Amino acid sequence: MIGEIKYLDKNNDGKITSEDRAIIGDTNPDFIYGLNANLRWKNLTLGLFFQGTHGNDIFNGNLTNIGMSSIANITQDAYDSRWTPENAANAKWPRVTTAMTRDMKLSDRYVEDGSYFRLKTINLNYNFGSVIKGISNLSVFGTVTNVFTITGYSWFDPDVNAFGSDASRRGVDIFSYPSSRTYSIGFKLTL
Repeated sequence: MIGEIKYLDKNNDGKITSEDRAIIGDTNPDFIYGLNANLRWKNLTLGLFFQGTHGNDIFNGNLTNIGMSSIANITQDAYDSRWTPENAANAKWPRVTTAMTRDMKLSDRYVEDGSYFRLKTINLNYNFGSVIKGISNLSVFGTVTNVFTITGYSWFDPDVNAFGSDASRRGVDIFSYPSSRTYSIGFKLTL
C-alpha cells in the first residue's frame, strides 16, 4: 500500500512471515572506554571523568509507540517526516491514517547506533589549608555529573537498559528514564 512501510521478503514466498526474520544489531559494544584526569595547580584540583562505548546498537522501542493514526499523539519529528505525496522520496515515517489496522513489525528501523562519548563527572576542589585557628584544614568542592554526551542516538540517553540490572537485555530502550544532570557542593573541615 502506498505510504506504508515495506518489509523484506527474504525467502521470496510473496508473504511477510516469521520465516523472513533475521538477527540484526548487537547491543554489545566493540569496546567500552573511560579516562580519569586530575589536574592540580597550587591549592586547586580539577577532576574529569570521561566514558563511552563504541560499536553497540540500541533497540529504540520508544519509536514503536509513535502512533501514526488520528487518535494517537504524534511527535513533531514524525509528523514532519511522514509520507506524503510531496515527501515520498524522503519520508521516514508512514502516512497518517485513521485505520487502526497497521501492522508495525519490529525491524531495523528501530535499531540505532548506540556509540557515545560522555563527560560524566567534573570535580573542582579548593583547599584553603589552615586559615582559622583551631581548624587544621578547610576545603570546598563542587561536582557536576552527566555534563554532556555526544551521540548519534535519537532518543534521550544512549546508556540505556530498560530492564534495570539485567545485563542480558542491555541496549533496549523502552521508556528508560534518562540520566539526570546533578550539581552538588560541599566542604570538608578538619579540626
